[in-house]
Amino acid sequence: LRPSTGAKREAGPTPVPPPICRARSPAGPRRPMARLGPHHQVPTPVETTTTDRGSDLAWYETGENRTTTQLLSGRDWSSANPFTYAGLLARLELIAGNNMPRMRVIPASRIEGLGYIPRSTEGHAVDAIEAVRRCGPDADQKPKAVLVMFSHRWLQPRWPDPEKLADPDSKDHVKAKAIVQWAKWFKWWRLFGSGREFVKGITVDPDLEVFFWIDFCCVDQDAPGPEMAALPAYVSACAEMLVFATQGYDLRAWCQVELMMGYAFMAVGDKIFQIPPGFTHKRQRTVTFSRYRVPDPSKGALTNEDDRKVIIDLREAASASTAFTFPRSCRNLFCSDPVSAALWACCCCGWLGFAAWLNSRSSRPGHSVVYRLTPKDKVADAEAQPLLIANAPGGKTAPRAAPQREAGASVDVRAA
Repeated sequence: LRPSTGAKREAGPTPVPPPICRARSPAGPRRPMARLGPHHQVPTPVETTTTDRGSDLAWYETGENRTTTQLLSGRDWSSANPFTYAGLLARLELIAGNNMPRMRVIPASRIEGLGYIPRSTEGHAVDAIEAVRRCGPDADQKPKAVLVMFSHRWLQPRWPDPEKLADPDSKDHVKAKAIVQWAKWFKWWRLFGSGREFVKGITVDPDLEVFFWIDFCCVDQDAPGPEMAALPAYVSACAEMLVFATQGYDLRAWCQVELMMGYAFMAVGDKIFQIPPGFTHKRQRTVTFSRYRVPDPSKGALTNEDDRKVIIDLREAASASTAFTFPRSCRNLFCSDPVSAALWACCCCGWLGFAAWLNSRSSRPGHSVVYRLTPKDKVADAEAQPLLIANAPGGKTAPRAAPQREAGASVDVRAA
């Protein structure tokens, strides 16, 4: 997908309009769009305004003639809580039921067995619905399958790539080794680590299993258009995001737009994990928080300038998200379940508004703040760790006395 340094590849025109995201296949025939048969008729688009749709993200019209943006703003989607087993299945089934490409993921155990990150054509990715059903729910009805979006910069890009030699990993498979180690660490940390309260909603069952969404394995590399159009929906179904922090990652447009989409659509998208090359699981009990302001991805670095339009459309889709607005947060707090509704009914409306304000956020280019959690072997100052946890992000509370920094710069909270 990323044919050049940090840039995701996009391919030439599909036979179905509107051709905002084009798919060209240098190595073979184009993959036909879903539900296009000899008697198929493309439905007439519903008249919507830019305000209603949020953006012109119309790369791939669904069977009900709704764009990805409209699907994410629907009541069925917002009422499905991805932190519950039933809610996660409901979101994944909504994706498939709207004639969009089914979300595919790859188990961390599969990558460990292979020793490398496989290409989509190798067929190692599995259907996300089947993965969630196979793992089942825990005692609290949370899914044991933890879906994690992997955000990274390709290490061996190539564009054009008619021989399919591009690879997101290095020759010694440094990424594959690191994400396998992180999956093992994350499972251990959810049971025994410190600071787990800042990553809410994810199961603490000892049988949890990590599944990654990785572009190279889970998106058709020969015709990426339909799945790239559904990317916001895939992000919204994930429980976490993992950043592979390499040199130049923060400058790349594709990496920036992935962070922005996670912030806009993912429940814990403002608190994500990052690991450096060479990361190993050493039972790191603590994590450090670094504050990062996501720049405008439309101004990020791209090798293939044809991707600029796609980046802008994804940015507009993220900016139009209403998943975590103040009214939606109020409704989620008051209507999540009967017990919560009764508790909030006994409280002052002011407290409800304050709690909703803490949980609300809007995605704005250059203003969205993401906190990155990095596993740490040891804490240099024995007294620094309680201070670190106390200053960790909780809603809109920022670390005190945060130093001035340029957009895109990462600052350790403890340094503040």
